[in-house]
Amino acid sequence: MRYTVFGTSEFYKDSWTYRVVLAIFGLIISFIHNIIIAKIYSISGRRVAAVFAIFSIILVLVGMIIIGTSIREIPN
Repeated sequence: MRYTVFGTSEFYKDSWTYRVVLAIFGLIISFIHNIIIAKIYSISGRRVAAVFAIFSIILVLVGMIIIGTSIREIPN
């Protein structure tokens, strides 16, 4: 059993399920954004949907950078 410091004052068990849940959460958010983009496309047109898609991609990339740096800080 391996313990890592993953909070301000608590010790949490490091588990592979945390990373799997994080990946599944990202897939769910991406799926929801695709549904929203499709609805915006049908209501407002291609240009507004493309702008929303670009902002969504930027948001996902920033989130991946933040999550990547936080996971790298967890000692193995």
